[in-house]
Amino acid sequence: MKDLTRVGRNGDGRVIIYNDDETTGDQDQTLTITDTLIVKKALYFRSFNTDGRLTVNVANLIIDHSAEIGISEAPDSGKVTLHVTENTTFKGGNTRFYLFANATQDTQVNLGHIIFEKSLSGGSPGIDIQAQTLRVKSLETPAEGSVGTIRVGIEGGAGTLLIDGGEDQGTTSFSSVIINQGSRSLTVEKSGNTIQILNPQRGNRYTGGTVIRGGVLAVNNEEMGSSGLGSGAVTVKAQGTLAGNGAIVLGAGNSTTVEAGGIIAPSAYGTAGFSVLRFNNYANKDKEESLLLKMEDGSGFTFNVDQEGHSDQILFGYFQKGSVIFNGSIAVNVKGDLAEGVIYNLFTFKARGGTETGLLESSGLFEGLVAGKGFEKFIPTFHYDEPEVGGIGIISMTVNAR
Repeated sequence: MKDLTRVGRNGDGRVIIYNDDETTGDQDQTLTITDTLIVKKALYFRSFNTDGRLTVNVANLIIDHSAEIGISEAPDSGKVTLHVTENTTFKGGNTRFYLFANATQDTQVNLGHIIFEKSLSGGSPGIDIQAQTLRVKSLETPAEGSVGTIRVGIEGGAGTLLIDGGEDQGTTSFSSVIINQGSRSLTVEKSGNTIQILNPQRGNRYTGGTVIRGGVLAVNNEEMGSSGLGSGAVTVKAQGTLAGNGAIVLGAGNSTTVEAGGIIAPSAYGTAGFSVLRFNNYANKDKEESLLLKMEDGSGFTFNVDQEGHSDQILFGYFQKGSVIFNGSIAVNVKGDLAEGVIYNLFTFKARGGTETGLLESSGLFEGLVAGKGFEKFIPTFHYDEPEVGGIGIISMTVNAR
């Protein structure tokens, strides 16, 4: 394969895997590594072929201590595909992966299941998406510590992190930060059937928005004033589920939309107890009306419940007129055991400066809720419990036997 590789010209141990226009013409070329590729210094993939594509398939990729790997494109050249079928493992230290700014829409990178094993040094990102889309199956880090930051790394850059678990049913947890700064923009998309948990202690700081097309995306940030899904708009598509025991605090003018077939289910990420998912409208608290959550006709909620009245809850902070909209019939689904005579508090509303009298009743908000799955033996009734000014508003549920 002498036409595919070139050792760094300065003898510094860097290796470029490439296809060359002079030696391969306009042909596509494929390099397949059936086992494990270990990078100990630096490895780059580039295409110099005007019309051809360089495809590199590898089962497992290990980026060793203080090593880096990158995908770049020569101007007006062919394109690169890197496909990791199993795992990409970052061993710690200064391990890095770069999707360089000269990548194009034709650049295809799938790193498979990403595993960050140890904390990184120097505060630099483990993955630097300078442009275009990086596809992964899932993200995994140790339960503790800030490990493996993902960011957009150039001024004015824009990129997408696509978490596509395919048909797999697994659950993974990522405990570090997804970030962009200044005029950079990073979008996160979730597809496939997997459950991806984001556990940023102080929230994620990306601005390009979040789209959940399939599976479960759960957010468990510990600081409730921060946002586990960045500050951009959030959209839950059909087959998608938004979950978590954390907070979503979007930037001014941004909101969460759940389309027909989409679900909000706080405990869908597999917790054994009950979860509270918080939507905080702080960025719009000084506006007369501002949209926080829009549920479209055919969307729904799923709550874990028990016979003692415990349940998942959804909390709206800085709620005001127009903050939450139910467009049509919104299904309430339950998992667990229901009991007659028990009150289940499902939604809590904390308004700007306290709850305004008649705020929920006049909105017709809770009238859009209808029985979904889990009520085979019961008929639910939804109630609005209006407190005095300065308190909190609650939409609760009771059930009667059929």
